[in-house]
This record gives sequence, C-alpha cells and structure tokens, in this order.
Amino acid sequence: MARIPTATLLALVALVLFLVLPVVTASWVAADFGIYFAYAVFAVSLGFLWGHAGMLSLGHAVYFGLGAYAMSVVTLGMVPGLPDLKSTWLGLVAAMAVPGLAAAVIGWFLFASGALRGAFLG
Repeated sequence: MARIPTATLLALVALVLFLVLPVVTASWVAADFGIYFAYAVFAVSLGFLWGHAGMLSLGHAVYFGLGAYAMSVVTLGMVPGLPDLKSTWLGLVAAMAVPGLAAAVIGWFLFASGALRGAFLG
C-alpha cells in the first residue's frame, strides 16, 4: 500500500475541518474563520514575495482590497442603479471578477506598451 505524504494528509484534514466547521459551530465562528483564512492567504502571498523572492511588494494588497470592496458593495445592495440586488453569491463572483479584470487591464497596458518584457524579478 502506498504511503500518503504528510503534507497531503494535513491538507486533507484541514479541508475536512473547514467543511465540518459551519455544521458544528455557530455561524459567527464560521464567519470569523473565513476572515482568518482570507488573511492567511494574503500573509502567505506576502511571505512568498518577500521571503522567497526577496521583493517587498504590496501591490497585491490593492487587488485584495478591490475584491473586498466589490464583495461588500454587491452584498450590501449598494450597486448603483440596482439597489435591490443583495446577493452573497453574486458578491463572491464580483470579488473574483473585479480584481481579475483590473489586473488584466493593468497587465495589458504594461505588456502591450512595451514597458515590461518577460518576467521581471528585480
């Protein structure tokens, strides 16, 4: 029988805990853990850029904030012209689509203008 790597086993245990957490705890605990997980993803990305690549870059914080802003605008029903639109699922889509589109537009201007060519690591 093949042995499962420790990292894979830990990832599976974490996944099961994340799936079971909303069922066995109060909704506010699950919401808090969702926020903690989002901050952890942000911290890991900053740790990778600063620690492994040696670059202090807070540019990805713009996209993190833009996604949070888009999520809150859609979830709270503050979309201009659509005040009755209050949807968590559409908020999640907006939280991914708005920063993705912003990154695509900025990337297109940077690479199409010839300002950057290939990978730039300092």
